[in-house]
Amino acid sequence: MYENYNRIDTAFYREKQVQDWSRAKKEALMRGELEILPGLSMTYRDKNGASRTSVSDMNKTMTTEP
Repeated sequence: MYENYNRIDTAFYREKQVQDWSRAKKEALMRGELEILPGLSMTYRDKNGASRTSVSDMNKTMTTEP
């Protein structure tokens, strides 16, 4: 499977994006298994069930001094 682009700049952007992907994610893309890409994108921390702290959560816990 491969992707077609009408503009060279769009193709170049996509190539640079995929270049940073893991081998497993690139192979899934080549096989056309697009539905598993989000799972391959998860970080180690996210796979273990740890939650991310959002900026708004951080702001709630921060205190300001007068």
